[in-house]
Amino acid sequence: MASIDSSLVKDEIKRLISLSQSAKKQVRNVFTRLEADPSEFEELQYVSPDVAARFENVTIRKVKITGKNHDYRMIVAHWILSDDSEHVDVLLVFAREQGYAIDWDWVEATLDPPARRED
Repeated sequence: MASIDSSLVKDEIKRLISLSQSAKKQVRNVFTRLEADPSEFEELQYVSPDVAARFENVTIRKVKITGKNHDYRMIVAHWILSDDSEHVDVLLVFAREQGYAIDWDWVEATLDPPARRED
């Protein structure tokens, strides 16, 4: 079971779940699945070389939340910790648009390995 921190995107998640009961149900289901097995979700095809080089124990994953009236993406950092436990940081939640780009400088500045937070 992975621990999850979604504090960076609290407002975005509130906006998403306010769209419809379907969106609310999907978000709840995504968090249940993230907690059970984060590796179930697709790895991003492109990760900034700076992020990949700096953080060797993290995989950046993409979660799709789609429905009749919504099409959102959630970007998460899936950490494998030294004690083999798992942690997920929800980094971004946004409405999908054609040609969207991720601000990798922001992601790199935001990533903070979970072990470091406990100090």
